[in-house]
Amino acid sequence: MSSRMLLRPTDIDAAIDFYEHRLGLVRYREWGDRPYRGVVYFLGGGYLELTETPVDRPRPATPAGVRL
Repeated sequence: MSSRMLLRPTDIDAAIDFYEHRLGLVRYREWGDRPYRGVVYFLGGGYLELTETPVDRPRPATPAGVRL
């Protein structure tokens, strides 16, 4: 079964550094240029996708009780 987790970190460069250099994940795919870029990591049974949100665009509200 395949699953996908999508994250929109505040600092995508710090997130990429964390997932690649600290956890040792390997990039499966990447696309785009600033401020619209993203990276996908293969997790074995699924994918972790990081996408960049432009600074001038509002971030979606986090539903109450949702934390990662």
